[in-house]
Amino acid sequence: MNFLFAELLAKNGPEVLWIFVPLVGLAVVIRLMAGNQDDARIRQEIERKGGSVIKILWNPLGPGWFGDKNNRLYEVTYRDRNGQTIVANCKTNMFSGVYWSDPRVLDEVANEKPGPMDNVK
Repeated sequence: MNFLFAELLAKNGPEVLWIFVPLVGLAVVIRLMAGNQDDARIRQEIERKGGSVIKILWNPLGPGWFGDKNNRLYEVTYRDRNGQTIVANCKTNMFSGVYWSDPRVLDEVANEKPGPMDNVK
C-alpha cells in the first residue's frame, strides 16, 4: 500500500493529495458518525430495560473480533434496574441490534482480582 501511494505521488506529484486527503477525512467522519449511532443504540437498549449507562468504550480487539468484519465492539459499564453495576461486552452495527456477551457484576469482578489495598484496615 505504501509503495503504491509513493509511486502515485512520484508520478503525479501533489495532485494525488487532493484525492487522498479528502478520502481519509471522509473515512474518519463516517467512523465517528457510526460510533455516535452505536452509542445511541446501546444507550437505548439499556434504558429500555430500566438501566442507565455509566461508560461505553470502543474495544476493537474485544471478544469476538477475529473474523468479524461488520460489527463494532464495545465494553459497556451500566447500572441495571436493580442497582447492580454491570460490565459487559457488546457487538453492534448499523443494520443489526445490540448483542451482549460476558456480562459481569462489578462486585464479582472486584472479588476475582483483589487490589493491593484490599487488606489494609
